[in-house]
Amino acid sequence: MQVFHAKTCVRFVPRTPDTPYYVQITNRPAGCYASVGRVQDNNQNVMNLQAPGCLAGGTPMHEMMHILGFLHEVSRPDRDDYIYVNRSALEPRYQTDSFYRNNFAKYERDIETYNIDYNYGSIMHYTRYAGARDRKYPVLVNLVSVLCHTMSN
Repeated sequence: MQVFHAKTCVRFVPRTPDTPYYVQITNRPAGCYASVGRVQDNNQNVMNLQAPGCLAGGTPMHEMMHILGFLHEVSRPDRDDYIYVNRSALEPRYQTDSFYRNNFAKYERDIETYNIDYNYGSIMHYTRYAGARDRKYPVLVNLVSVLCHTMSN
């Protein structure tokens, strides 16, 4: 939370009895996830950070960005101009339509990118090996010449 506050103008404050909307941070054995934007039919957004893996690197900030409404960079409608998703490089347990849909499917064309260039280094971009069976074959293959170590957070 301190890093998030240091790098952004957004402030998360402790919940009080008068707080109408809040973020509930949990540690369920279900991985790293957060709802995207304010949940309309509920007064809480849930962010799960399963320890210890979800507490490493930029993962907490990535999930907080989801809470604020940010989507995955790899799912932009124009992503095929920048990366190729190599589904066959995914670990077998991740080679399901539901895993792909939740993590790599492109958003509809009506998603606004605000004319911001595709950002390989975005905190909202997965690493090259996200969900990979091994480090020999990346799941995300860049199609534009960039420094490979800059991909993701």
